[in-house]
Amino acid sequence: MLQLLLLLVPIAFLLGWFLGQYNASAEGYDMASGNAPTPEYLLGVDYLVKEQPDLALENLIKLIELKPTTSDFYSYLGVLWRRHGELDQASAIHQKLMLEASLAPLAQAKARLELARDFKAAGMLDRADALLRFLVKKRLLVAEALSELVDLYQQQQQWKKALAAANFLKRYDSSAEINEVIAYINCERAVLAAAHPKKQLIHLRRALKAAPDNVRAATLLINYYLASHQHAKAWSKLTQLFEANPRQALTLYPAVKECIKAAKSYLDAWKEMLIKLPLPINCYADVALLQQIFSYDEMAALLFSRLTKDNAALVLYSLGQLYAGTQQTLNAENLDTLYNFAKTFKLELKYRCQDCGLVSKALFWRCPSCSSLKGPKPFLDLSP
Repeated sequence: MLQLLLLLVPIAFLLGWFLGQYNASAEGYDMASGNAPTPEYLLGVDYLVKEQPDLALENLIKLIELKPTTSDFYSYLGVLWRRHGELDQASAIHQKLMLEASLAPLAQAKARLELARDFKAAGMLDRADALLRFLVKKRLLVAEALSELVDLYQQQQQWKKALAAANFLKRYDSSAEINEVIAYINCERAVLAAAHPKKQLIHLRRALKAAPDNVRAATLLINYYLASHQHAKAWSKLTQLFEANPRQALTLYPAVKECIKAAKSYLDAWKEMLIKLPLPINCYADVALLQQIFSYDEMAALLFSRLTKDNAALVLYSLGQLYAGTQQTLNAENLDTLYNFAKTFKLELKYRCQDCGLVSKALFWRCPSCSSLKGPKPFLDLSP
């Protein structure tokens, strides 16, 4: 209630000032003469004092004449209510505007769009859907309405409708963001089509056509190739992905091991990537696999060449695993130091949102905090 009153007080004074200016200009009053406030304004403030915000709103909105010069101000009042969670009041304002015959079609359309947003916020998605589709049909505020429809259909997990709306939106919005949305929707359809490989492949190709650098689509495609035993295609896509973004090896390292398990010929290609690319340290910590590729001295030299201030802890962790796993003859003091260091740390794979920075142990493609579709940035967290 207190928050509501704090919202209404500035609105009341703002309305009083605005309408005082408007009426003085329209009727030729002298602003310096100190005209008295209108009865409606006084009654609205009285209701505020008595903590009756609904009646206050009812009287305050009577102050506004529905004319082109005031409709935007009136609509913004509804937006303020919606932002403060007062959805009934917001929808009442926008519905009154939408049905006002004296307003221009564009002003009515803006009110209809805001009313649809009110309904979305209230969870009345069917009513929001109808209002938005009306705008698209009448070619009014089409881009805004389609954007809301894409989001609405994603909330309902109606991926086919979401994709149709997103593709339609591309006629009005050529930004990279809409392409990422289209890729995301196609990835969701691909996941649902897991039991139908041909359909799944179609969805994944459409996702990559919309956003060629989309990591989730590439990851799903690699898993598709592995499931269908197309290891050559999987390896080709892995190579392409690692060269573009070596950090993706954090999450796709199991796919590397599966390809190598299927064909030892990939060992040489993997060795070349380990030397050439700045791959994450987890790729160098699999001692059992590395022993098939490098001699002990080669591996130690490679790890030390990767040693920097930023990844010192991870490199030392891998060195500790290497020394302990190979049981090479080293200086006892150095070996004990590295081995004990390795045992005191826990290595965990985590994911960080590229927009809001949310960190999660679980892989996500739509950020649960800010809804970003850029995909998470994987990283290894080494902690005691």
